[in-house]
Amino acid sequence: MKRQPATRTGRLHFLDQFRGFALLVIISNLWMLWFQYGPLEWLWRCGTYWTLVPIRKKTGNPQA
Repeated sequence: MKRQPATRTGRLHFLDQFRGFALLVIISNLWMLWFQYGPLEWLWRCGTYWTLVPIRKKTGNPQA
């Protein structure tokens, strides 16, 4: 009888998913430090307004 190859357990699969999610959270927070919109939101706004919307955050005093 032929043996099936070992598969990953549910626990390991969950840990991989959790690591992927944590990586996405970190990358998203870094992105939002420099940019005002996410890339897909920016494309959506450009298409809606029929103009290139600035994606970079404005520099200067945010309190003003």
